[in-house]
Amino acid sequence: MAREPMVWAPVKIGILRVIERAGGNPDAALAAVGLSRANLQDPECYIPIRQSLAIPVAAADETGDEFFGLHWGQHDRPEHLGALAYVAKHSPTVRAALQNLVRYISIVTQGVDLWTTPNSLCYRVRDPSIPDLRHNNEYVVAFGLNLLRAVTSPNWRPRHVWFRHSKPERTDEYLEVLGVAPRFETSYNAIGFEPETLDEPNPNADPELLPILEQHADEILKRMPPLENVAASVREQIGRSLASGVPSLERIAELLSIGTRTLQRRLIDQGWSFRDIVEDTRRQMCLGFLSRSEMPMTEIAFLTGYSELSAFARAFRRWTGKTPVEFRRELRGG
Repeated sequence: MAREPMVWAPVKIGILRVIERAGGNPDAALAAVGLSRANLQDPECYIPIRQSLAIPVAAADETGDEFFGLHWGQHDRPEHLGALAYVAKHSPTVRAALQNLVRYISIVTQGVDLWTTPNSLCYRVRDPSIPDLRHNNEYVVAFGLNLLRAVTSPNWRPRHVWFRHSKPERTDEYLEVLGVAPRFETSYNAIGFEPETLDEPNPNADPELLPILEQHADEILKRMPPLENVAASVREQIGRSLASGVPSLERIAELLSIGTRTLQRRLIDQGWSFRDIVEDTRRQMCLGFLSRSEMPMTEIAFLTGYSELSAFARAFRRWTGKTPVEFRRELRGG
């Protein structure tokens, strides 16, 4: 049975100052979810993702700030991501910085999807059963803006912002913090930008330092607590990679820091072939997008690794006996 994904506890250290700034007691908020300052200050401490996601909920209760996640992200510093932040900040272009964020996100958290499209940086918590993600979603987006400003300019503004959670009664704070009015109840969280932004040079990059930082990040990845179910780890990496095309076995083995033959053997031991797990991951993602969103078919095809809508439609009919349009219509009682 797969162990719950883990999160590097020190990535949450910035929350202490934000709770204090809002007039709350950081120790009380942490104690409410079974943690202490010592956990966040321990570079060797990893906590289950559900416990991590409960922290901003407890902080919002402690401070009475209904926009706590948004304010936390607004005031948190990129350096709290550790090696991940430094690799991104010294990447030569915005595109390279985002690629490195996706590549090394497991340094700070497992159990999430982070990917790019030609005009967005996208994020979601993978497990749909985890409740009350508003504060986490808003933290990640506001913090993501800080990261993007670190590799563009301090005054950079997003083209759009999407949130996966429902629209709250009050929305005035979003325009103040984000610079745009967000869209709610989307299938994933997103920060939008103009496509040409990707090729802008990073004014703070150090090309001589970057290889050293990447080597350090690779070493940290190897020390991350492994998910006991290798099939779950493979599925996670496939899901992150599909928007850039269907990954090879060799690429997934590289991302997991494991030999190709060893990975193949472990998958077989758990009853999977690599081809089957790629197919099943795409199927599950497609069904999820169609069931929980109004996302256009072209975007679903793109996010699941299909370069042509016709190929996506053929695969979907093979899985379900229906076209994607027919499947969505039936879900809505039509």
